[in-house]
Amino acid sequence: MIVNSRRYVTQKRIQQALISLIRQTGFKAITVGTILQKAHVSRGTFYRYYLDKFDLLAQTEARFIIGARDIFDHYDKPDLMALTSSATHEHDAFYALLVYLYQQQLSVATLMTCPDSALIPKMHDLIEATIAIPSTPQTIAQMGTTEIPTTLVKELVVGNIMTILSYWLAQPTVAAPKIAHQIFLQSRQLSPLALTQLLTTAASMAHD
Repeated sequence: MIVNSRRYVTQKRIQQALISLIRQTGFKAITVGTILQKAHVSRGTFYRYYLDKFDLLAQTEARFIIGARDIFDHYDKPDLMALTSSATHEHDAFYALLVYLYQQQLSVATLMTCPDSALIPKMHDLIEATIAIPSTPQTIAQMGTTEIPTTLVKELVVGNIMTILSYWLAQPTVAAPKIAHQIFLQSRQLSPLALTQLLTTAASMAHD
C-alpha cells in the first residue's frame, strides 16, 4: 500500500511537471531532461513509469479520462432528453463532471489547448459512448423530404457539449460548476437560429 502510494505521488509529480512545462515552453520543446529537472526525479525513476515524453503525455491524458469515466460509471447514463433548465444537480453526471474538471481546471485546460495532446478527441469519444441517445434509424426525417444522418445528429450533440467544456475551461476566470451547468442546460434548448438571434440582439444593443 505504501509502495503504491509512493508510486502515485511520484507519477503525479512527473505529470504535473509535464503540464507546467507545456504551459511554459510547449510540448515540442520539452525533453526528458527538462522533465527530470522540473519534477526532481532521477532518469531511472522516470523510465520506471514511462517510455518517453509521448508515453508520459498519453498517461497524463488517461488519468483525466479515467476520472471522467469513473464519474459516468457512478451515475446513471446521462439522458439528454431529460436535461432541461429545470433539472437538478442531484445524480447529474454532467454536473459531477463539471465539478471534477473545475478541480483540475489548470491541468485540463493546458492539455485541451496543447496541439500535441489528444485529450479533446479522447473526451469526445468518452462522452459519445456514454450519453444516452435514443436508438434511431440511419436517417432522421426532418421538415419536408430533407433527411439528416443519425451520425451527424450525434456529432452535433457531442460537439455542443465539447464546445461548452472547452470554452468554459479556457476562460481567464473559470465560472463555478453551478453556473457552467446552468449555461449548458439553457444552451441545449437553443437552436442555431435562436443563438444567431441572440447575437443579433446583443449587437443591436451594443450600437444603441
